[in-house]
Amino acid sequence: MLEIIFIVSAVSLFLFTDFEKILITILDTVFEIIKSVLIIMFLVKRFLVINIIRFLYDIFIEPIIYIFGFLNKKNN
Repeated sequence: MLEIIFIVSAVSLFLFTDFEKILITILDTVFEIIKSVLIIMFLVKRFLVINIIRFLYDIFIEPIIYIFGFLNKKNN
């Protein structure tokens, strides 16, 4: 989709009037901003999910592993 917009922007330099050039430039800028925001949201989401998973692992799973390891040593 963005490639099409870039091609249209390049062609617009030769074919369209000044108003249409301004409109296409504004649309291109808006799409670039939206793309950047979506990329940032995706990266933040991945970062938060990874950190939440590590946090839950540290709080819930790791103590259970230590308890079972302690009980296993105690039984032997």
